[in-house]
Formats: sequence, structure tokens, C-alpha cells
Amino acid sequence: MHGDHRALYLGWLVAVQAGGVDHAAPEPRLPAGLGQLDSSLEALADFLRIDWDLVAAAAEGTPDGHAEGLSREEIGAWVRTLPADEKDSLLASLIKGGDPHLATELFRRVSRERERIAGAGTGPRRTAGQIRARAEIVAETRKRKEAEKRAQEKARREREEAGERRKYLQSLSGKEGDLWAKVDRLIDTKQSGPYDEAVTLLQDLRDLADMTGKAFDFRTRMTELHTRHSRKPSLLERFRKAKLV
Repeated sequence: MHGDHRALYLGWLVAVQAGGVDHAAPEPRLPAGLGQLDSSLEALADFLRIDWDLVAAAAEGTPDGHAEGLSREEIGAWVRTLPADEKDSLLASLIKGGDPHLATELFRRVSRERERIAGAGTGPRRTAGQIRARAEIVAETRKRKEAEKRAQEKARREREEAGERRKYLQSLSGKEGDLWAKVDRLIDTKQSGPYDEAVTLLQDLRDLADMTGKAFDFRTRMTELHTRHSRKPSLLERFRKAKLV
């Protein structure tokens, strides 16, 4: 893994999520870059079905920087500290290739030396229970923000729709007489489809009247229309559902 232990930490989170880790158990050494997973680690987390709120909670304590790895300069500095005879022995073993794990072991030695110098991993670590508790707070915060975002988006759409509705109603201003006449013609057909179209026109007339301050006039004409067609129950039911009467 060349110093990048994020996959191992994700594996530990799986056990935490499943309840397989004691509440008081301390977390492993937290790897840098846990909050910036690459595509392969994201795929691993998805495959393991890790709760992303749990990952986010764990990543809050992530050390600054990217995923750990040893630079060529760090490796070179460590190699220069080795005694000449040990250096020669290691180089010979690498060339011979008898030990397939030698390179990995050398890498671990360099990593441990870097940790010793930097004092890494010596600070207090969180417990599995603390991370789970923090994940619940992270989830609540995320859900609240998502709800706020949905509400803002809904309000934005409603404002746009209201603006479009207002423009449409303004385009009908001055045409009220023609629209009432069309409503009468549609109702006279005594057919379901025209009834629905008539109700839609009446809703437009009602909203236009509300917008122009002529709501009383609309209610008066609507009452007359209702009385005139009192023997048409299906039409009256449409009036009721559309809240026209």
C-alpha cells in the first residue's frame, strides 16, 4: 500500500458500522487523505456499503495533507543513514530476489522511522463509540441541509411559476367577456371534456379577478352560473373540486 492505509481504515469502519468493534475501542492510526478518497477507494466504500456519514465523521480528524506516501527524498535520506555493510547486504538481497517481501519490509522501516521523527500517532485517538455518535450528528446536519436546499429550490420554482402565471393572467385582461361566453358554450355541450375545459377557464377568470380586485364580480357571476346549471351534478362536482363555489 506504500504508506496509504485508507483502505485498511475503511475496513475498520465496516466493523464499527456492523457493531463488531467495542464502543470504547480506540481507532487505528488515522490516515491522511481520508476525506479525499479517489475513485477506487470510493468504489471500495460503496462495495462494502459503508455509511458515508460514518466516513465523513471519521475524516473530520484526518491530518492535513494527502494520502501518505514516501517521497524519493525521504527514502534517500533514510538509506544514507544505514551502515555501509548493511546497505551492501540489502542491495545484494534485492538483486538476488530471494526474499519477495524485502522491499515491503524496507518500506515499513522507512515509514516507522518517519513516524518516530514526526511523533505521529502519539496524540489521543477517538473511540469507535465517539465516531459512531459523531456520525449521527453528521447525518442529522446533512439531512437538515438537504431539506433546506429542497425548500429553497421549491420556493424558487414556485416564484418562477407564480411569475409565469401572473404574465399569463395579464394576457387575459380585457378578454373576460369572451372567456365567459366560451365557458357557456363549453357547458352547453353537456360533455365531459368541454366541462373540464370550462372549469380551467373559470379558474383563470377567478385568479384574474383576484389579481385585478374584481373578486366580488366573479363570485356573483359564478353564483349565477351555478344556479343556472343546478341540474348538472357532474358539472357542479367539478366546480366544487376546483373550489369555484
